[in-house]
Amino acid sequence: MEIVREYQRREFCKDWGCPSQEKIDGAVDKAAADAVREQDCKSCMAHVFHKWLNGKDYRIVVIE
Repeated sequence: MEIVREYQRREFCKDWGCPSQEKIDGAVDKAAADAVREQDCKSCMAHVFHKWLNGKDYRIVVIE
């Protein structure tokens, strides 16, 4: 078995068209993107789950 690809940050959010992710992608600068993350992403269950995975040192990967 070989790891083909590892999950990238916000891949899920981009794939399903999260409105907050669209705001982040359209932000004029890092400060504006950070403000969206602070306001919107903090309570998002996908974000909470991602932080939990990282805290437990889990990785989502595609293998062959």
